[in-house]
Parts: sequence; structure tokens; C-alpha cells
Amino acid sequence: MKKTLCLSLFLLLVVLLTAGSAPAQTLHQVAAGENTLNAAIQAAASGDIIELTDSGGLYTYNNDDKMYITKTLTIRAAEGLAEKPVIRNVTPAAGSPRIFEIRAGGNLHLKGLNLDGRAEEGGAAFVKNIIRAEDVAAAADSFHFVLKVEDCWLHDSKESLLRGHQFTIADTILFRDSIFRNAYNEAIVLRERTNEAPTVHYLELENCTFVKIGREA
Repeated sequence: MKKTLCLSLFLLLVVLLTAGSAPAQTLHQVAAGENTLNAAIQAAASGDIIELTDSGGLYTYNNDDKMYITKTLTIRAAEGLAEKPVIRNVTPAAGSPRIFEIRAGGNLHLKGLNLDGRAEEGGAAFVKNIIRAEDVAAAADSFHFVLKVEDCWLHDSKESLLRGHQFTIADTILFRDSIFRNAYNEAIVLRERTNEAPTVHYLELENCTFVKIGREA
């Protein structure tokens, strides 16, 4: 009886200590508008959730070439929205526009979003990629990342919709219930040459649709 009680108290102490050391997760609810999403990305801590609250709302980025992901973030539509929130990069002077670029320390989970590569409704593709991993110069600068995309539309890019690079290593890339549409080149590029080492440890595509892709999916 005494041994059982001591063990129970020890396990309870471990649980309490573990819970106390876990970082708090904050939910950031964001209204549509210019740069509101990027402001939330900048303000969020690693592990936070950014929730887009406007049904069909337009979330534009107008500042630089792309929004940088340097921490673990979930960006999702609020539950019950009739239409997906729309995310666009509309920066007029962008030299190499993307919507998101994952950098060292970054992991990204997207859910329920319309990732629109056009700068305006009815216009031509504006961004080179919807999402890309940073193009680092050497193996010494390599980093690992995780990308999960669920119930999203990715469409209208001048090059590929998703692009990896030689020295970036995806531990997981997962797409579920998503649509890829209107890529001038490929839908997904994971490495640039056949003689390079694989850059993805785990890749999963489930219930995804590819439409009007210029080259290989």
C-alpha cells in the first residue's frame, strides 16, 4: 500500500512539473484587412494559433516579398465560415513575391484557407510560389521543417505552388483535402536536381486534386 501511494504521488508530481513547463498556447483572432495577418505572425509566439475570422475575407500582405515563418504556427479559418478566408501578397514592388517562406525554426500548419497567388481578383498569377522553403546557400545553413496543409486551395503561381530547396529538409510535408490549380510549372517541387540528396523524410497527399498544372504535379 505504501509503495503504491508513493508511486502515485511521484507520477502526479511528474505530471504537474511537465504541465508547468509546457509553453502556453495563445489563440490570435484576426480580422480581414491589409497586413493584419502578417502583424499576427510577428506578434505570435511559437506554438500559437492564428485564426482568421471573416468568411471570404481578404487578408492582404503589402510590405515585402513574402511573409516569413520562423516559428511553429497554425494559421486556420475559424469554424463555421461559409467561405474560406483569402490570403494574397499584393506588394507592388516585390522582386520575388511569395505568400509564405519557411525559414530556420519555422513549422507551418494551414487549414481552411484560400491561398491566392494573384494580386487582384481576375488578374494573372503574381507570386512565384504560394509556399517555399528558404533557399539557403550551403549545407551548413540547412534546417528542418514541418508543413501541414488541410482543406486549402492553392492556386495561380508563376512557377510552382510549393517549392523546396537543396539544403532545406522537410521532416514532414502533408496535404489533405486540398486543391492545386493554375501553376505555370509544377505543383510541387521538392528538390531541384536528380543527383541531390532527398530533402523530404515523409510526404503524404490524401484526397488532393490537381488542375491546370503546367508540368508534373
